[in-house]
Amino acid sequence: MIVILVQHFLNDEGQQGFGEWVENLAQHASRYEGFIAARPLILEADPTQTYVLLEWENDELLDRWLAGPERVMLLDQQAPHRLNMLTSTRYTTETVHTAVR
Repeated sequence: MIVILVQHFLNDEGQQGFGEWVENLAQHASRYEGFIAARPLILEADPTQTYVLLEWENDELLDRWLAGPERVMLLDQQAPHRLNMLTSTRYTTETVHTAVR
C-alpha cells in the first residue's frame, strides 16, 4: 500500500472548509481504481497545519490519480486559499495483523 501525506498551507477560510474539501476529494478519488482512503489531519497544537493522508493500493494507481483532471480541478478550487505550495511525502507500508488478547 502507498500512503501519501500532503501538507496544505491555507488561509483562515481555507482551513474552515478543509474537512469538506477532503470529503469532496475522497468522492472524486473513489472513482479511481486503487483508492483506499483520504483523511484530513489537523495538528492539535497548531490548527493552521493541515494535511491530507491518502491511501492507494500501489504507485501506478496513485500516479493515475495524480495525473487526472479531478485532482487538478480540486486543487484549483483550493488555490484562492493557498498561502504556499503543497508539500508531500510518499510512503510504502504493509498491513500488519495482530491477535487481540
